[in-house]
Amino acid sequence: MPKSTENNVQANVSLLHVTHARGFTLIELLVVIAIIGVMAALVIVNLSTANKKSRDARRKADLSEVRTAMELYYDSYLSYPLAPATATNIAALSSYLSPQYIQKLPVDPKNTGSNIYLYTMPAVSPSSAGYQLNVSLENAATPYTVYGTN
Repeated sequence: MPKSTENNVQANVSLLHVTHARGFTLIELLVVIAIIGVMAALVIVNLSTANKKSRDARRKADLSEVRTAMELYYDSYLSYPLAPATATNIAALSSYLSPQYIQKLPVDPKNTGSNIYLYTMPAVSPSSAGYQLNVSLENAATPYTVYGTN
């Protein structure tokens, strides 16, 4: 065989060999898929935590708005709206506060089970003494309470 033909054959053989070496093995693909799966699971867990934190922040802001409306009501009437002896949903305050002091009373982002806004007054004090607004937070063991006193 002439030398140039021999070089061409060796070049063609090496090109064929290189072409086969370009793919990924099954093990490499499985490792990459596993890594992507673990990363996706971590992202989903972090999004769940972020959602809980954002709902808790919304709850705190909502109670702050209701507190402002309660203080505006107090400035007008020198007492807070009366509440029953047990905690009641803040929706009961609608006739007192809405729409003059607050456009619409807020509703908990979930508004299910223990996730409702509650309004109570201390049993030993008159309506001019104070109130409490409570809500259960998703990221805390104890309820979040806003106190209003004069």
